[in-house]
Amino acid sequence: MVLEKKDIAPVYVSGSIEVFATPVIITLVENAAFSSVEPFLGGDLTTVGIYVNVRHLSVTFVVV
Repeated sequence: MVLEKKDIAPVYVSGSIEVFATPVIITLVENAAFSSVEPFLGGDLTTVGIYVNVRHLSVTFVVV
């Protein structure tokens, strides 16, 4: 993935500096989780997340 301006915190109103937005990180994690089990789900079955625990250990700045 290439971090773009559309992925930064101010776009999601989740911060004021141009860093990777937490909502985008969580979306990537949820998509990866669903994609990993989707081939094993039958018919109209899906998954539902009930808990997300994310810690930021460092920032990822946009470099243009």
